[in-house]
Amino acid sequence: MGGRVSSAGLESVWGAVSRLDLCLAVQMHARLPSRRSRRVLVALSRVGDGWLWGALTMCLWVSGGELSRAGTAILCAGAVCCLTMWLVKSRIHRPRPCDLMPYPDQPLHAWSWDPFSFPSGHAMNGAAVCTILCLQFPAFVPVLVWLPLAIAGARVALGLHFLSDVVVGGMIGWVVGLAVFRVLSGVVG
Repeated sequence: MGGRVSSAGLESVWGAVSRLDLCLAVQMHARLPSRRSRRVLVALSRVGDGWLWGALTMCLWVSGGELSRAGTAILCAGAVCCLTMWLVKSRIHRPRPCDLMPYPDQPLHAWSWDPFSFPSGHAMNGAAVCTILCLQFPAFVPVLVWLPLAIAGARVALGLHFLSDVVVGGMIGWVVGLAVFRVLSGVVG
């Protein structure tokens, strides 16, 4: 058996993670932020909807040179992340926390193109973009890192994702961003 993990073992781990996620979601639900704080969280969540990444990509392309390569990397990473997200979500079918318990002022869920929670596409794309930008512009790492973390945190606080959704989404995004940047750096540079 040396190193093989059984499907029963994976189901047991997934069950434990799901129970922990639900416990954390229930505790967060008991301490919902104020109406004003929710507005800030909704705004942060909306920043991660993709429009910012698209606008950033266009600005980088128009700038040309090294900046254009970063824009191409963001576009490629976004495509890989969206495909990965769709493939995983279409198989896992994990409900969102807001589907399991009532959250006030839940305008975001109604706008979602998919009803599933795992993994977080916002966290995945945010981490991929952040990874590419940090690799391309290392001097800006302290400024760049906070935005995808804030977006992912807002998604959890609003009940749109469990903690493991954003953690796994962020890890996938980091790997995708790193791989795409390295491939394009090898091809172009």
